[in-house]
Amino acid sequence: MTQIIEKMDIGHWILIIGTITGYTFAIYQMKLKHKLEKKVKKQERRYQAYKRLMDKIGEVNSNLRLDENNPFKVLLESKNSMENIMERLNIFIKKPLDSLSILETEIDSVKLDSSLIVYKQLEELKIIVRKLNDYLTPRVHLINSDPNGLLNQIMSLTKDESITRIKTLSDEIIFQMRKEIETED
Repeated sequence: MTQIIEKMDIGHWILIIGTITGYTFAIYQMKLKHKLEKKVKKQERRYQAYKRLMDKIGEVNSNLRLDENNPFKVLLESKNSMENIMERLNIFIKKPLDSLSILETEIDSVKLDSSLIVYKQLEELKIIVRKLNDYLTPRVHLINSDPNGLLNQIMSLTKDESITRIKTLSDEIIFQMRKEIETED
């Protein structure tokens, strides 16, 4: 072995060093490419998960706004009897409860692909949504027996600190999501 090394001239050494350097650089490039591809795939998964959540929230809001049992529409139609109005309002009030359950499920699915920051924010949102759901569910029956009592309870709920946190928390989540998927204005 030492005889081979002694017989090698500078051209051979340059060739060996060049080959080793080339292989090392190729391996480094391959690892760098793999890391970049992983980052891009992760970002695409997050984008899709965040988009699904935002679409679901938009769908829920739109359904509630366009619902034929919307209280504003029901009250504006003067041909409705009081019984019909109460029935339609009952249907309208039950829909947000279903929507809150759907929203909870969607939040859970997004947590799989979200960052730790968004995960914590979504967990806080889920707790508030669950609190709202737990508060409203036993009170739905009041729409028929005591509509004013229900209205007063719902109005007192709007003053609750955690409920008012929903808006700021939603803005924080959207800001963080946009930051993570690098959406620029």
